[in-house]
Amino acid sequence: MKRKLKWILLGVLVVVTSAGGVLAWSAATNNESMSVSKLAAAQTIDREAQIKYQEALKAAAEQAAREAAEKIAREAAAKKTNQGNSKRVTYSIAIKGSPESSLNEFRAQAAETLSDARGWARTGISFHEVSSGGDFTLWLSEAALVPSFQPSICSTVYSCSIGRNVIINDARWRGATDSWNNAGGGLRDYRHMVINHEVGHFLGHRDNERVCGGAGQLAPLMQQQSIDLRGCTFNPWPLDVELWTNR
Repeated sequence: MKRKLKWILLGVLVVVTSAGGVLAWSAATNNESMSVSKLAAAQTIDREAQIKYQEALKAAAEQAAREAAEKIAREAAAKKTNQGNSKRVTYSIAIKGSPESSLNEFRAQAAETLSDARGWARTGISFHEVSSGGDFTLWLSEAALVPSFQPSICSTVYSCSIGRNVIINDARWRGATDSWNNAGGGLRDYRHMVINHEVGHFLGHRDNERVCGGAGQLAPLMQQQSIDLRGCTFNPWPLDVELWTNR
């Protein structure tokens, strides 16, 4: 009886031990499966991150390529304009009413602006003053008489351009505008800007056909800088993208 009980207990021990081994093996297997699952998940996330990173690199490269191509195109267009469309444009100087500014100073500074290499001369145009007539007339007008050129377009406050008449408001010539002055612009640069802007209309440009993209960027010449700089940096000269003319 004792011998039989001994063998029974031994059998139970073997079964229990085996069961423990199975349980241990099962737990280990489950832990390993969980580890493998976590590793697989991590690898999936890593692959997704790599894909997104590669996509971002590709997008950045494409954007850089587009910007480079646009820059080359602008430079090529400007070069072609300068080489192929060289043209002589004549103008005369006249006054309207009784402006307070010196006509001789106006004439000299207008010539300086129109011949400056930073200005419309970059399109290949050379400007020459003639005693009368010419392709356009550059007026220095008493402020009160500016509307007489075209009341629906010209006002006593600003300068304007109508057809072949380019009209500079004497009040603006003498004092610029609040928008310009508050941005720290000097009077001589304002005079460059207002002549270039109004002559730009004669050359085929319109107001605000371009405006700057944000604070700190150069304002396009044809932006109405006299009225509102829109947080931009004042600029008396045409940008590369503005170097075209219908003349």
